Amino acid sequence: MNLRLRYGVAAALLCVLLAGCEDSEIGQVKAANDPVDTTHTYGSALSERAACKSISWKTFKDSSNRTAVEYRCELNDAVAELNKVRDAQIDEINGYLKASNDNLGKAIEGAAGDAARYTKLLEEKKAELRQIDEKSQAQMAGMDGPSALKAKQVWDASRAYAVSEVERYQAELDKANSGTNTASLEGSRQSYQQRYANDIANLHRQYDGVKSVTEVIQWAVKDKEVIPTYFGFEIDSELGKKTTDKSAQFRGFLQQIGQHRGQDYVTFVAPTVLTGISATTNK
Repeated sequence: MNLRLRYGVAAALLCVLLAGCEDSEIGQVKAANDPVDTTHTYGSALSERAACKSISWKTFKDSSNRTAVEYRCELNDAVAELNKVRDAQIDEINGYLKASNDNLGKAIEGAAGDAARYTKLLEEKKAELRQIDEKSQAQMAGMDGPSALKAKQVWDASRAYAVSEVERYQAELDKANSGTNTASLEGSRQSYQQRYANDIANLHRQYDGVKSVTEVIQWAVKDKEVIPTYFGFEIDSELGKKTTDKSAQFRGFLQQIGQHRGQDYVTFVAPTVLTGISATTNK
């Protein structure tokens, strides 16, 4: 074996031993300090994560023609974690539905007895009105002058209030006899049931078509500077690829990556992964 060939073989072996002769830009990103925890580099923070089913790095030219590096982590058991989020929301909706049904059911039962209740109240108010008329006539008999005028004003006010109560209870009795209250309450119950059913159907459309979720981080590399430009999630679904941009919360997610390296990280991000995505399936 000549010297040049020996050198080539040795260089190749060294390249393999030193993690695959990756692009210098990828090495530069991996060597850059984690901006949240400077005891880490991006390379140490993003490697050996049990949260990832698979990891990949690549270089590319971004939309501004800058040299860029992309890191991808396919989240482990992401669909199962998303299903837990969906099921918890469905349980919450069913709880609201049960409470609404219970409350409206009691109100409907009460409305069924309204006719008897308002009949009783109406008779009581009519009797009170008759008593006012009888007492006022008895008191006013033989009275004249200012005292008679003052007494009349007092009795007129009492009678006007009693008349308004009679009219109010008569109106309520008419509604009870016509079934208006019961029908209105039943309509409210059906409206709640339909709304909650729609909410549950929307959750299934949002969650049920997910096939996988991949965490994506991108950096622009310029000279010795490494600049994070994107953080988000790519969702592979029955309706194709969808993305959620979480770049504004990059530091917060990076902190969680440092603290939660296993399945607990997938559990943490699951409630936010589909934010802004209304459907992943047409079923």
